[in-house]
Amino acid sequence: MKIASCVLTYNGADIIDDVLANCAEYYYEEGIDIYYFDASVDDSTKQIIDKYRANGYTNLYHLHMPDASSLDRTTKMMSGELFNKKYDYIWPSKNRSYLSKEGIRDILQVIRMKPDVVVCMPDDNDQTAIIQYTDPVQLYHDTAWIMTSLDTVLYKKDTIFDNYKTQEYYVGFNEFYSYVLNKMPCMKELNAIVVCGRNMTFVNSELGKSHYNVLDVWKNHWINVNQQLPDCYDLYKNDTIKQVAQLPWLIGDIDRVYEFYRENLIREDNIEEVKNNWKMISDVPVEVLDKMVKGRFDLYHDTMYIKDEREIFVLLGRIIEMIKERQIQISQIPMDAIHNVMLSGIEEKIKINSDLRFVKGTINDIYQQMIRDDITMEECCMYLQMYISLGILL
Repeated sequence: MKIASCVLTYNGADIIDDVLANCAEYYYEEGIDIYYFDASVDDSTKQIIDKYRANGYTNLYHLHMPDASSLDRTTKMMSGELFNKKYDYIWPSKNRSYLSKEGIRDILQVIRMKPDVVVCMPDDNDQTAIIQYTDPVQLYHDTAWIMTSLDTVLYKKDTIFDNYKTQEYYVGFNEFYSYVLNKMPCMKELNAIVVCGRNMTFVNSELGKSHYNVLDVWKNHWINVNQQLPDCYDLYKNDTIKQVAQLPWLIGDIDRVYEFYRENLIREDNIEEVKNNWKMISDVPVEVLDKMVKGRFDLYHDTMYIKDEREIFVLLGRIIEMIKERQIQISQIPMDAIHNVMLSGIEEKIKINSDLRFVKGTINDIYQQMIRDDITMEECCMYLQMYISLGILL
């Protein structure tokens, strides 16, 4: 079974050099060919590839396509018309990422089973496990969040890309994701395998960073790409849209949303457009967005975005740091809001385990100490840390 790893790249010679320094040897040893679909304006990437080829890594191929769009290069991958050989699997990849030698070997074992689709699912288990799917809808439900990452899916060429048509997929967001989810329901029989384990965690070069308008991609394109999928996925579309967008490093975290504001992606002149469909992708209240653009939102003191214990603990961590730096006064700490969220959280847990009633008393005791008139900053910091400790224990 032959794999063609296909890398979309643009002016990333230093990133590619860093990645190949770490993985070129075992990718070569394991027989995986790497094609660079390069839209760079110069030949710097080609020079890197030539350097490695001169050192014996003849599994590397450079395709200079300076006038080709991302979509053009994607369709060339699907068609395979630029390949030097016949391949069984197409593996689209980022120019900044690679899989460990152990992960590559796990993949090579799995493709012996000739699946149509292989999904790499990282988790904390040392032991690699595989899960087989024949239902595309269930695969979508369970793995859409990781399939959005360009490098996590391998496609069997003669079944997935046997007769591809560009109009079958949404353009503007990981076209492979859209294409395969449109393709699978049309297949007579689907054999998909999800490979789970620590070995499926991709390594990313520290030199490589993604540069795109995160808010535009995940608020607009992400919603659109899922909504245009076949009706068979309807039951899970809204859950999938929110599940993925709510990831803390995308849009689900208040720090991330505030970062968008600081980067001028959320502004007074575009706030109505931003608020459109906002609830489909984030639980951060739209009222927070309004306060941000009016300059009235305080990340450290405002509690209107807090809905659960996770967010209260994030706020507690911020306050503790500000106490240590003497950047906040006790009167500015939203103690009532903190106390109410903590009580709400423990009440939910008491419904499941009545033995936790004593914790409610502890939370109340801490609160009474925190609202003393003579409390010191050091004591306040200690009590906030006790709240965090309780949260960890629970």
